[in-house]
Amino acid sequence: MVYVWGSGSPTYVTEAVYRAKGYLPAFEDLPTEDEYDAAKP
Repeated sequence: MVYVWGSGSPTYVTEAVYRAKGYLPAFEDLPTEDEYDAAKP
């Protein structure tokens, strides 16, 4: 699952939906939840 936001309400989407909608950055370039949490100040 990926949490996305932009124009509209933030929401979780599956990897398949993320790829199908062509969101950027590429799915494989996204940090894992642990990597994201570790980068927070």
